[in-house]
Amino acid sequence: MKLVLEVRNHDDDTRHFAFSAFPVHIGRAFNNDVIVGDPYVSPHHLRLDCDGETCTAADMGSENGFSLNGQPKSGSAPVKSGDALRIGQTEIVVYAPGHPVAATLPLAKDHPIFAWAARPLNVWACFLLALAVTLGWAWLEIWSDEESLALAAAVAATAGIIVLWSTLWSVGGRLTRHKAHFKSHIALICLYMIAGTAAWYVEAYTDFLSNGDWLSQSVTYGLNFILLSLLLNGSLALASKMRRRRRAAAAMLLSLGVTAGVFIFTTASTKSFNQQPVYSATLEPYLSGLAPTESVSGFMADNDRLFADRTFAHSTSPHDADLRLRPPVIPFQHPQRK
Repeated sequence: MKLVLEVRNHDDDTRHFAFSAFPVHIGRAFNNDVIVGDPYVSPHHLRLDCDGETCTAADMGSENGFSLNGQPKSGSAPVKSGDALRIGQTEIVVYAPGHPVAATLPLAKDHPIFAWAARPLNVWACFLLALAVTLGWAWLEIWSDEESLALAAAVAATAGIIVLWSTLWSVGGRLTRHKAHFKSHIALICLYMIAGTAAWYVEAYTDFLSNGDWLSQSVTYGLNFILLSLLLNGSLALASKMRRRRRAAAAMLLSLGVTAGVFIFTTASTKSFNQQPVYSATLEPYLSGLAPTESVSGFMADNDRLFADRTFAHSTSPHDADLRLRPPVIPFQHPQRK
């Protein structure tokens, strides 16, 4: 008979031993067939005997004894294929050569975007493009007397956010998967910032062209939810061993929580009345081309018709309407005699 012993210590380090001659002695001493470097294991701890199809594990007067499938045993106990013996902090699983094994897992292939993001040239191109996009956005949106200082601060803040985000995810990946993927995290956060800047202009155009605030808010929160979900999904794929569906669900739930938190905070901080309304976007020169145009003469004619219309007059009080429609009265003055 032949047996395979799977020895797993407390550090999850696994070794395999195959035996066809018995008995097999297990312990810390160097004259054992299986030497276990566990301080809680006796020098000669366990003996494994096999006779035909029957195997028996026997204690050899050890200090801490042994357990079989989680149950403490004294003396000896029969062992079959798949049983787990525990001595000290070491687990020994006994397998027969014909013991069934788990189904083969398909080899996970990296998504093409991760392979693209791992190339140094693409990473630094994304980094420089993200800084350039930030610089352009700041140049269009920031109005300050110290314009150069404001632009430099915006670029520096963007670079700091990219490095900090990538560092935190790289540390997590190093702890869980023993791989940092620092450059890939830089590429992902840079792509998110570039797409986020484009999404911001889509939101601004929607807010400018639509009459209902609900439409622009729906576009705003919808785009931010999608982009943040994609970023978190990619970061989790690089830094964790989560399955695809579970990873996608976690990314969507976390993104939904962040989006809902921002919405609640924004709604709660909104004033009920403001003499100077706050607009989500400002009308910029290149947006003015989208607004309908009208000549000055046409504008004046429309205003004349508006104020001359009886409907406008009747919309005020009767006294004001009477004054508005009545011709002005000039008082008569007698000439003074010299």
